[in-house]
Amino acid sequence: MPLEISLDLTGLRRAVEIVAAGTVEVVEAGATATAEGAAGRIRAQVGTGHHYPWLPNRSSAPGESPVSQSGDLASSVTVAPDAGAAGQVAADAIVTEEYGQKLELGSGRILPRPFLEPAALEEGAAAARAAVAAVAGRLGALP
Repeated sequence: MPLEISLDLTGLRRAVEIVAAGTVEVVEAGATATAEGAAGRIRAQVGTGHHYPWLPNRSSAPGESPVSQSGDLASSVTVAPDAGAAGQVAADAIVTEEYGQKLELGSGRILPRPFLEPAALEEGAAAARAAVAAVAGRLGALP
C-alpha cells in the first residue's frame, strides 16, 4: 500500500505574496519619506551662515541643511524607481537640481550641507519600520 501525503500550501503562497508586495511597500515608503523629509528640511531651515545681499535669506552654515532661496532645490527632490539587480527592489530619493550634490556632499569650495542623508536616517527609516510592521501585521492575520 503506497503512502500518500497531501500538503496544502495555500497559506504559504499567500505569505509569499504578502512579503513580495510588502517589500515594494517598505522600499517605496522609505524613499518617499526620505524625499519629503529632505525637501521639508530645506524649506524649514533658517540659516545661520552668511547673508549674501543678492539672496533673500541668510545661507546655511556648514553642517546645516541648505536654506531655500528660490524653492528650486526643495522642489527638485523626488523619488525614482531603481531597476537594481535582478530580483532586487529599489527606489531612490534623488535631487535633480545640479547643485544639490555639491550641497549634500560638499565640493572643493563648499563644505557639506547634508539634507538627504539625515532625512534617510530619520524620516526614511521611520517610514520603512512602519511599513515593515504593517506587513508583519498582515502576515500575522493569516490563518
